[in-house]
Amino acid sequence: MRKFAIIFSVIVGALLLYLVGTYGFVKYQLYAVKKDTHEYLINKRNYGEDDIYKIDSKIGSGIKYQATIIFEDEKVHVYDYGKLNGKIKQLFPYPEMEKDDSYKHRERGWDKTHL
Repeated sequence: MRKFAIIFSVIVGALLLYLVGTYGFVKYQLYAVKKDTHEYLINKRNYGEDDIYKIDSKIGSGIKYQATIIFEDEKVHVYDYGKLNGKIKQLFPYPEMEKDDSYKHRERGWDKTHL
């Protein structure tokens, strides 16, 4: 009986450690993509802090961890960014929406062939 209790405790402990570790890993990845996207917008795209209304992160499809951005002057659109080959890239709006001029902050020259 005592041997069963020890084995059960080890299995439950390992399962809890796995779950907590997985949760921590996902939370860190979401934090990292949000931080990296913020730095990209400020340092590479020359946006100011006051240009960004809201930045958040989410688990997406295809590119697992994504950041969502809402700009101060365009609160009706949400832009998605993700990390591809170590670089932050705008994922949405898509290039096919090139003729839709309602997206003021769409980055030109985006290529989705690498997905």
